[in-house]
Amino acid sequence: MTVLIVDDEVDVLRCTSIILKSVGYEILAADGGDEALVLCESNVIDLMISDVAMPRMNGCALAACMNAKYPDVPILFMSGYPESKEIVAGLTARGFAHGYTYLQKPFRSEDLLQAIKMAFRSVGSKLAVTIH
Repeated sequence: MTVLIVDDEVDVLRCTSIILKSVGYEILAADGGDEALVLCESNVIDLMISDVAMPRMNGCALAACMNAKYPDVPILFMSGYPESKEIVAGLTARGFAHGYTYLQKPFRSEDLLQAIKMAFRSVGSKLAVTIH
């Protein structure tokens, strides 16, 4: 299973990648929305984990692009800003194909893995019961 992690903070990309690689996920990493969209064109993505607050293209704008092109890919948002949870909560009301899962930074490994399960459940994926 391939997970695309999008964050403008190198340390977050590195730590999240290490956690997910340790339980068997294939990882693609992007430092912003533009790079993430390029990776999606040449790879099959099973899940995207994205920071909400990023320069150039924020996580909500990236989610809008992903939803239009790849509506079945679940999206897990993460943010260090508590107010980001309300921003993400408004996405479904604006006509997105499915809900989104949110994880507050900093997080523990267990919290990340549980949020991934919730993200797959939000789109009704059968993968939700087989993931780590």
